[in-house]
Amino acid sequence: MRKILTKMLSVFTAGICLLTASAFSSNGSTIIANAVDQEIKGIIDDYVYEMWNALHMGEFNYENTENNGFSVSWDGITDFTALKGKGFEKNTVKAYQVEDYSIDYYLDITTDGIAYVGVQGWMSNATAKFNIVEAWASWQPPGENVKNLGSVIIGDTTYDLFWNLHLGQTFDGRGINYPMYWSVARRDPLEPDTTNHLEGTIDVSEHFRAWASAGLDLGYLYDVKFGIEAYKSNGSAKLISMDTHMDTATEQLFDKFKVHVPYEEHDPLPVGKDGRIINVDFETPNDKVGPYYNEGKENLTKDVFFSGEQSLKVEHGEYVIATFGYELDPYDLPVSADGAAVRFQTGARIYADKDVSFDVYLVEYNDDEVIPQQRNTLIGKRICKSGQWTNLRGLFFDFLHDKFRKYKIVFAANDRDVDFFIDDFFIGFADTADDAAIHTFEAEKRGDLNDDGIINSFDLVVCRKALIKSTANSLIEENGDVNGDFKTNVSDLVLLTKYVLGTSDDIPLTDNEAVLLTGDSIFYNTNDQRTLEVSALRQNDDTVSTIVRRDGTFTAEWKGIADYTCGSFAEYEENSFNYCKDFDISYCADVSSTKDIEVVLCGYVQKDYRWIGFEIHECCKWSGKDKPDIREATDSGRLKTVTVNGIEYYMDIGDDKNSVNYIYFYRKDDPMNNSDSCCIDNKYRLSDFLGNWSIYNEENDRVKQIGMYVEASDSNGYADFKELSFTK
Repeated sequence: MRKILTKMLSVFTAGICLLTASAFSSNGSTIIANAVDQEIKGIIDDYVYEMWNALHMGEFNYENTENNGFSVSWDGITDFTALKGKGFEKNTVKAYQVEDYSIDYYLDITTDGIAYVGVQGWMSNATAKFNIVEAWASWQPPGENVKNLGSVIIGDTTYDLFWNLHLGQTFDGRGINYPMYWSVARRDPLEPDTTNHLEGTIDVSEHFRAWASAGLDLGYLYDVKFGIEAYKSNGSAKLISMDTHMDTATEQLFDKFKVHVPYEEHDPLPVGKDGRIINVDFETPNDKVGPYYNEGKENLTKDVFFSGEQSLKVEHGEYVIATFGYELDPYDLPVSADGAAVRFQTGARIYADKDVSFDVYLVEYNDDEVIPQQRNTLIGKRICKSGQWTNLRGLFFDFLHDKFRKYKIVFAANDRDVDFFIDDFFIGFADTADDAAIHTFEAEKRGDLNDDGIINSFDLVVCRKALIKSTANSLIEENGDVNGDFKTNVSDLVLLTKYVLGTSDDIPLTDNEAVLLTGDSIFYNTNDQRTLEVSALRQNDDTVSTIVRRDGTFTAEWKGIADYTCGSFAEYEENSFNYCKDFDISYCADVSSTKDIEVVLCGYVQKDYRWIGFEIHECCKWSGKDKPDIREATDSGRLKTVTVNGIEYYMDIGDDKNSVNYIYFYRKDDPMNNSDSCCIDNKYRLSDFLGNWSIYNEENDRVKQIGMYVEASDSNGYADFKELSFTK
C-alpha cells in the first residue's frame, strides 16, 4: 500500500516543481523559456505566433521583430518549433475556396543539426496537418513510413508529395491518429554551422491544389504559419520579413479535384422528448444496419424480441466474431453553434444464450483505395447476462461531424462462438460530460423495466427473470432494480408487485440515495465531502462497477483486472483544526478476491511543518513480489506488537527519502489469511494507533488526508462497505 501514499506525495511534489520549472520571463515581445514542455501563443500586428519546446529539454529565446518577422535561438532541445502566420475562425474558410494564398519571406538560419524551414498549418473537418518544406538540414522530412504521392512543379521548384498517419495531439487538443500532408522541395541541404540565407515566395494555394489532385481531403483552414522546426540540435534563425497575400472565392474552386463527400447535407433529425435522435426497433429493414465483418450474418427474427414483435439476430462467421454495425450519417446529429464536439450516447438491448462481454466502438473510416484510413475509438465495455435482455446504456462518445469521413457504431461480442439478438438500438444526447460514467436512478421511471412507458405485469416478468438470473457472485445488478440501490433482490419484486396489484400507490426509493460508477471514475460526494476514486485502466467498462451511497459507504466490484485500486478519502484545508485525537474511525465490510488484495486505512498528519504518513492494514493476501515490505514486516520478528480495540498489530516505523516519516500497522491475525473472503469490522480513535509513536503530539498533530483503500491484482473481487466513517 506504500505505492498509493507515494503516488499522492509525488503528485503534490510534482505540482511544486512545475510551478518552479514553468516560469518564463516576458519582456515586451521577448520570451525566454527554460527546461519546460510548453506551448506559447500570441497575436501581434494581426499575425499569430507560436513556440513549442518538448520534453523539458534545453532552452530557447524568441523575439518578435519588425516587418512581421522574429528572431529565435535554441540550445539543447529535443523538438522545437517557432512559427508565425495567419489564423482563421473555425469552419469559415474552406481550402477549396482559396484562389490565392502566398507568403513572401526572407530568412537567415544557422544550425548544427536537424532543422527544416517552411509552412505548417492545420485543417479541420477533415482534420489534417500540412507541411511545405522549403529547405532542410541534416535530415530530409518526412522520413520513413510514408506514402509517396508523386511530384509537382510549383513555380520553378519541384516538390515531392507525401502522406503519413501521425499519432499525437491535434490543434484542438485531441489525442488521435491524424493525417499529415507533405510537399518537400528538391533542393540541396543547408550548410551546417553556417549562416544560410533563404528567400522566396511560397504559393500555398497551389500546394492545396496538388494535394487535392493526389486524392487528399481538404477541409477548413485553421491556420497557415511560416517558420522552423528543429530536432536535437542547436541553432538560431532570423525571419527578416514576411508578407502574406490571400484571396478567396465564394464558390469552390478546382471542383474537379474534390474528393467524394460520402453524405449529402441535410437538416438534423428531430430530438425526442427522451433526448433520443435515432431509434431502431428492427420492426422493418434498415439500410444503415449491417455486420461490421463481411463474413457475419444478420437477419430479422420473431424468435426473440424485447419490444414490438421482432429483433435482429447477429451471427458470427467461420473466422470472425458476431458484430452489429450502424452507419452513422453525421448530418443526422445536431452540431454545436461553435462547431465544437457534441457529446452523444448510444445503447441497445442485447440477448445471448451465454454470458458475454461487448466492446462498443465509434469507427471512423473512408473508402479510398489509394489512402485508406480507419480509426477505432472504444466507447465502452458491457457484460450481458445469459438468457435475459441486458440494457446497454451510458455509452458516451464525442462526435466532431467530419463530413469527409464515414462512421459506424459497432457492438462486438468478445466470444468467437456466440450469436446474439439486438433490439431498441438508439443514439441520443448525453448528459453533461461530468456524468459520462455515472448513473443515477431515474425516479420518474421507477418500475418501468422494459422501457415501454408504463408499469404493468410485463415489468414483473422482467423483474422475475432478473431475480432468477441473479447470482451471489455479483453484488451490483441493475436489470431488476426498482428501488434505486443498483441491486436486484426480492425486495424489488415485492415493491413492484404491490404497485402493479394496486396495494401500494408508489414504489419507495431507498433512503440511502446511490449512484453507479462504471469503469475508472472520480466522484465527489457532497453529502459527506468525500471523494471516491477508482483506477483500473478501464474507461466506461462495467467489468469495474462501484456504488456510492449518500452516507459515504460504497460497494466496489471488479472482474479480471490486472491492477485495481478504489479509495474513499477526505482532504482538509491547511488551516483546518482536525486533531488526530478527535477522529473516530468505524468500518464494516465484506471483502473477497480470487487472488491478491489488501484493504488499508491511510492518510497524512501534519506535524509542525512536516507531513507524516500512516497506514493501518486490516487485511492482506499478496502472493506476488510487489509487497516485500509487508512480508518482511510480518515475518522478520523484529517488529513491536501493539493492541488497539483488543486487536494486535505489528508496528513498523520508516523514513522516506523525501523526508516524510511513515508509520505502518499490520493486523497480526489477518482475516484474509488462507481465505478468499472475509469480513473486516473495527472501531477506534486514530490517536489509539498514532499514540504508539514517540514523535506523535496529541495536542498539535492534525489530519490532512484520510481514506480507506482497496488494492487488488490479477483478480475478480468485491469490497462491500456497509459502514465507513472517519469523523470528529
